[in-house]
Amino acid sequence: MALALDAAGLVAAADTLREIARALVEQAHAEAGQPANRCIAEFVLHQDGGIDHWLAPGGGADERRTIALGLRNAIGSLRMGG
Repeated sequence: MALALDAAGLVAAADTLREIARALVEQAHAEAGQPANRCIAEFVLHQDGGIDHWLAPGGGADERRTIALGLRNAIGSLRMGG
């Protein structure tokens, strides 16, 4: 039996799947004996120029600076053709 979800339900399901994916990546790092590298932000750019973003809850000024630096690095790599 298939579930019929409205737009809000589909968005909520997608958000839940992203949370599961982040948790699985963290678990994979732990299983491999690698240091934790917690996801603090995600950004998705759409063809029409729109952007969806997620920021980890409870992030302070240090995390905001890290996010800003990451975004500057991403933009820089685009300018350099990478």
